[in-house]
Amino acid sequence: MGFWLGMVSGSLALAATGGLVAYDFSLKKVAFIGNLSIACLSALALIYGGVVAGTPGASLVPAAFAFLIHLGREVLKDIGDVEGDRTANTRSVAVRWGTQSARLVVTGVLSFLAVLTPIPYVLGLYNLGYLILTLVPVNLILICVVSSLWRDGSRRNLLRLDSLLDHGGREGHRLQ
Repeated sequence: MGFWLGMVSGSLALAATGGLVAYDFSLKKVAFIGNLSIACLSALALIYGGVVAGTPGASLVPAAFAFLIHLGREVLKDIGDVEGDRTANTRSVAVRWGTQSARLVVTGVLSFLAVLTPIPYVLGLYNLGYLILTLVPVNLILICVVSSLWRDGSRRNLLRLDSLLDHGGREGHRLQ
């Protein structure tokens, strides 16, 4: 259906579909590659929107930020799912490299994102409103997630942190 909107949007939709199929069949079981594929697909959704709207360049910064936040979140979820992944013989980051290394990956990715957030303002791509909304609430959430990840590695806390990264904590996960 994406081809009805044009060749580029159709190609992106086809690539996303292929990525989802590849993830489902094999990539989700490969350490870090599965996480990267989900992060890429999340970023691709924003690029697709930019292409359809006729402003693909404007979607690159949000797509890059989406990539990083989803990458951090996916590895965070690996930490919370480590026991289930071991049982399912899935080689997630936390299973393959250990939960401490997975925490370092999450910390590195989310810290890198926090450092990058002012750059669009500095480059003149976004205004002061963007800077205020990014530096205060967004970076505060990133700092809280990283700090809490190191203080409390319980499944309950990991679900809470996942919720914060997913939608700023507006809705909580139900513990199963």
